[in-house]
This record gives sequence, structure tokens and C-alpha cells, in this order.
Amino acid sequence: MAGKSGFCRNCGNKLAPEADVCVKCGVAVESKSLKRKERKEMWLGILLALIVPGLGQIYTDQSFGKAAAIFCTSFLILPYLYGIYDTYREIKKINGEE
Repeated sequence: MAGKSGFCRNCGNKLAPEADVCVKCGVAVESKSLKRKERKEMWLGILLALIVPGLGQIYTDQSFGKAAAIFCTSFLILPYLYGIYDTYREIKKINGEE
């Protein structure tokens, strides 16, 4: 399904309404329904990151290794605070607010 503008966000080529991929550059076309599924609740992500360090990263579909690193080093307080900030930043990016 083509994006709102009907043009490729990578090369600017006009897209067919049913296009999944740009025929000129091969970049996948962003789907509005896909974006709706990915939306994350900011309050929930921050709450999870506050309760269990690294859980915010799992909520925002980041790598398990990153979540584990934040969890294992959270006693140092700086990784704990970084985990909260990182969750906030990722949710803003996922929700298109950045």
C-alpha cells in the first residue's frame, strides 16, 4: 500500500496505489496500517524501564543484548538512567514524534 503522498520517500518516484515496493529504487513502501500496529504507549514504556531496567528496550523491540546489558549494569545507576532515556527516545521515534 502506497504512503500518503503516493511518492517514494527515498527517490520521489510516483507510486501505484497498490505498490509495496518502489519500482525505481526498490525501497519498501511504508504502510499506514503497519505504522498503527507499531505505536507504543510512552507511559507504559517508561514505567517498564523504571520497574525493571532493560524491560523498556524489550517493549520497544530493541535487541535482547542491549536490554540484558542495561539490566546487568543497572546497579551503576548511569546505565539505568540511560535505559529510561533510550526507551523514551525509541518510543518517540516509533510513534513518529521525533
